[in-house]
Amino acid sequence: MTYNQIEKRLADPKAFFDGRRELQELLRREPTLKNYYFAHRLMERFGAEAFERRIRIALLTSYTTDFIIPLLRAELMFSDIDAEFYKPHYNQFRQELLDPDSGLYRFQCDVTIVGFNLEDVFPEAMSRFSTLTADERRALRDEAARLFESIVGGFRQHAAAGAFLLVQDVTPPFDSYEAMADGDSGIQAFVDEINRDLKRTLAKHPGTYVLQYARLVNERGRRSWTDPRMYYTARIPVARQHWIPLAARYAAYIRALLNDEVKCIVLDLDNTLWGGVLGEDGVDGIRIGGDYPGLVYRRFQEYLLGLYAHGYVLAISSKNNYEDVMEVFRRRPEMALREKHFAAIRVNWNPKEQSIREISNEIQISLDHMLFVDDNPIEIAKVRAALPGVSCLHLESPPLDFIGQFESQRCIGKLLLTEEDFSRGRQYSEDRRRREVRQTAATLEDFYRRLQQRLTVYVNHRPHASRIAQLTQRTNQFNMTTLRLGEADVERLMSSPDALLLTASLRDEFGDSGVVAYVQIRKNSRTWFIDNFLMSCRVLGRTVEERLVDYICGLARRAGVEKIVAAYIPTRKNAPFAGFYSKNGFVETETDVAGGKRFELPAGNAQPRETFVEIEEYGVGIHA
Repeated sequence: MTYNQIEKRLADPKAFFDGRRELQELLRREPTLKNYYFAHRLMERFGAEAFERRIRIALLTSYTTDFIIPLLRAELMFSDIDAEFYKPHYNQFRQELLDPDSGLYRFQCDVTIVGFNLEDVFPEAMSRFSTLTADERRALRDEAARLFESIVGGFRQHAAAGAFLLVQDVTPPFDSYEAMADGDSGIQAFVDEINRDLKRTLAKHPGTYVLQYARLVNERGRRSWTDPRMYYTARIPVARQHWIPLAARYAAYIRALLNDEVKCIVLDLDNTLWGGVLGEDGVDGIRIGGDYPGLVYRRFQEYLLGLYAHGYVLAISSKNNYEDVMEVFRRRPEMALREKHFAAIRVNWNPKEQSIREISNEIQISLDHMLFVDDNPIEIAKVRAALPGVSCLHLESPPLDFIGQFESQRCIGKLLLTEEDFSRGRQYSEDRRRREVRQTAATLEDFYRRLQQRLTVYVNHRPHASRIAQLTQRTNQFNMTTLRLGEADVERLMSSPDALLLTASLRDEFGDSGVVAYVQIRKNSRTWFIDNFLMSCRVLGRTVEERLVDYICGLARRAGVEKIVAAYIPTRKNAPFAGFYSKNGFVETETDVAGGKRFELPAGNAQPRETFVEIEEYGVGIHA
């Protein structure tokens, strides 16, 4: 399809919104600068009208970055995000970050990206680096550390609490010389120390992260990274062939900050997790482990196991006989992935789009947070057509670069890992065992009693700050007001005498589900206001939400509160829970034109119900 044809098809904001996947497919198939600039031109025409989400990004660098803006904007289109940019003149990043009245802070950015070359910031010292004494190098490193502390501290002091800061790590100047014998005294060793200092500084400030620029330079090739002509004449340190990969890396970090990432990876089996076709080659004939090609599939499984360990949920959708697949798990020790690693398994002859829908419903992860992986282009095409919200990866043979193909996906990547991330895969596998028990229980009450659920409630528990921020960013369905918080916002609220931040962790017979609920309460002597109430969908329907409401009412009575006021703000995804407060005894008192509702409940009217959930308190009495 020609540019003119695409442009005519996407001739207004609604058509662009409905058909932009056609444009995304063009960029996937032919990722050229010409196509990216074409996509950007269409985005310029329709602006924010065609996108559900719009963010503000600031680019503060010591060099020219005009080239990256249209490419980054087009990259973010893959996540249905449009961006507005703030970019001052190059090498003004210190003034922008340190001056509270700068254009940066007036712009009120969501994400600020800072990048600089050492030779731009410390030109005199870097020009004679090879002749610096050990004391002079230490002094230069200390000066760089002070710079990091000042710009990061300035950002956290002056920027909005929920704003994020990404600071690129640094690389040696492209034209620097390092002898093989330099070792620990060379420029690379010095740069490594600088980057360690940067990482330590950012770790002290919530919402600030290292953007691994140096890793991308090494992946793409340091010697080809910079075109000397462009560097010396235009102050552009990145050669044209690397512009799109750099934009893609920026976009990956931004998606991770916004928690717009895949949560569940749905995997095919034949010629994906193992070589061969199980129905033709048999359990002993499929290729896994040993020499090539089995070794490649084993390594791919190990890679997926690493993703599982970092909080990604795995599932299976395969057209095979179920018992044959279970026999592979039982009899083939070369399998790195075992049955226990999968949250849901669909092995049947149904259409894969049907299986993916069933998996989504079963594990309560929405389709737009799922990635389908298959070696068959026909299956990929069918799923893309039937489920446009699902990300798809066609693994192209031979399998030598499966991991590389996987890492090229725009939807994989995390910036911050919590304890819940490390245990999430196990938790979803335990959920599968719970569902199996539910199917054999005589009644729902018998199932609840079998679970022996214990809910531990914490108040203003600082070790949970990162998990609270993560829950507010990731939870979209059972989320009454969708207030998004950064870790700095949570820390600020916990320091307020008027805020009560409840978190709740759940354990039962099958395991520990971790922190599954967050309730944000604003209090005065007579009234408590529930500003937000959210819960992981994995634990819904087990009377946990009702038990938590009853507990909050009891806590309010103990504190002498007369009434509890709660709010519901509708979104596209939380509509199924619009009646939650009404079902739990609250009376609707107001409704606005956008569908937002206000509810009230006299604290004395609430009566505890049988919920099959025991409550334990951790430090509650101090704050209530």
